Amino acid sequence: MSSFSIGRRSAPYRSRLGWLPASLAVNLLLIGLVLAWVWNMPTPPRQALVTWQRELIPSLSPDDAALASEATGRIADAQATGDRAVHAQYGKIRALLAVEPVDQAALQAAFTEIATIRHNQQIAVGNAFRDELAAVSPEGRRKILSAMEKESQRWHPTTGH
Repeated sequence: MSSFSIGRRSAPYRSRLGWLPASLAVNLLLIGLVLAWVWNMPTPPRQALVTWQRELIPSLSPDDAALASEATGRIADAQATGDRAVHAQYGKIRALLAVEPVDQAALQAAFTEIATIRHNQQIAVGNAFRDELAAVSPEGRRKILSAMEKESQRWHPTTGH
């Protein structure tokens, strides 16, 4: 007879693990569901000038932070207003394309209106940023310049292909 034996009163290996395998399986399933949900979320609209400035605000002095916060609000509002107006124009373009014959003059007017909206949007954004830069302290301007340089390294225009 062997000198090694398992006592009859000790629990088998599986019962000592208890709920551990089931708990691990449920947790992995929940992690997978959360990751799938996050990956399927739509990305927020990219507002480059707003995004990096909002990331910069905590490092600014309180006065400069207030100015930057107000300016980023104005910039975000101008971008959102312009984007909504352009979206409305594309709705008009779709309606024009649905009718035969296509009204070329109305189509041209819609595209001209989009160009005007984008122009006005850029002017409003530029004015808000210019006003911010004129009002912040020299230290705040240096931090903004540094953040702009970092952003220019992070973002590159698309190739169009």
